[in-house]
Amino acid sequence: MFDIQVLPLSLRHTVDGTVPFALSGNGSSTVGDTSFFPKGAFAAFSANTNTERVAFIQQNPPRNYVMQWNLNIQREIAPSTTAMIAYVGTRTVHNIFQSDDASIVLPTAKTQFGYLWPVQDPANPLPVLNPNFGRVSVTLWNSSATYHALEMQVKKRLSHGFQAQASYTFGKSIDSSSGTTDGDQFQNGISTLFFFDQRTRRGLSDFNVKHTLTVSYTWEVPSPADWKGGLGWATRGWEFGGILQANTGVPFTPIIGPDPLGLNNTDPFDFPDYIPGCNPIHGGVNYLNLSCFTPPTAPASFAAQCNPNSFTGAVQAPPAGTVYCANLLGGAGRNSLIGPGLVSLDFSLYKNNPIKRISEQFNVQFRVEMFNSLNHTNFNPPVSNTMIFDGTGAPVTGAGHITGTATTSRQIQFALKFIW
Repeated sequence: MFDIQVLPLSLRHTVDGTVPFALSGNGSSTVGDTSFFPKGAFAAFSANTNTERVAFIQQNPPRNYVMQWNLNIQREIAPSTTAMIAYVGTRTVHNIFQSDDASIVLPTAKTQFGYLWPVQDPANPLPVLNPNFGRVSVTLWNSSATYHALEMQVKKRLSHGFQAQASYTFGKSIDSSSGTTDGDQFQNGISTLFFFDQRTRRGLSDFNVKHTLTVSYTWEVPSPADWKGGLGWATRGWEFGGILQANTGVPFTPIIGPDPLGLNNTDPFDFPDYIPGCNPIHGGVNYLNLSCFTPPTAPASFAAQCNPNSFTGAVQAPPAGTVYCANLLGGAGRNSLIGPGLVSLDFSLYKNNPIKRISEQFNVQFRVEMFNSLNHTNFNPPVSNTMIFDGTGAPVTGAGHITGTATTSRQIQFALKFIW
């Protein structure tokens, strides 16, 4: 059990990236106004204090600490071969939580359907928490995390010129925020999660990988000891090696934009709902089955028609016969989808050429190394196309489309290595 120190790196954007240390502006202008964008935007926004970015850092934060525990059993199952099985667990409390813009319109009620945001009157939008600034970054110590894993390993030590190792991990990491320096520290992260309730952002960690398998080996090829001359040189000193890595993908989050909840901040979002019994993973480059998603819909008693009074009053569970308007946070949730897995096999071939006339240890090694030798294409999750619906509830073209790879194509390199 140990404490987590508060390092300057964790606070860099919330201190030196805000006024008075840095001038910035947040806002919008009419699309197509060439006199404003791009050259006039900074001058206009930075001159107005209502567009500046500021930071709120929690005063007297609680103690941030980590607890770790593990139990492992090792046994020799054959000469030079051992097996290990282990359980590993961690629990962290009061982690740093970063949100890029916490100045939002808060939900007005929490019912059996979840948090509800009132549908706003476009002509008279509801105020955000701090309307004096364009953006309010927040640093709080109100996040937590757990990790549990089963680990197995079989290891054969070097004997008869051969050694190998296989390791497998079955693990799960859950938290309410994965970034300590930024809200979206990982490419699949969300930069402005809700600060007021950990349960709205609890899900798989941005870096969670459920299954991981790694296999490695090295084999020194035997050769007849009595072969001399050129034939002996050609058959001696060969060494093969390889590393196989296979793991499931990292999670990501489907969202709705631009501002379906009426948050009125600079970084709004909402979650969609899943259609029960439908598999949202389609596979391939068009990774998502978009027919499995639907915009969140408040119950008819809340959203059948708009009551103008709901703009000024809190939305509560209505009495019978009363109708309110409400925006509902969708049930898909943070990191509820899993991206493509990864498989990669690296291969190596060495030819050792000892030159004992120089010294006993002198060796000229010729190396051929192939990375991703099977030339298997490994895709990133569609983190650039996670918006399923726009603000009107219409499907977004290209949603769920994969645009990047996680590994390179097959790479081959040749080298000479001198060892002495």
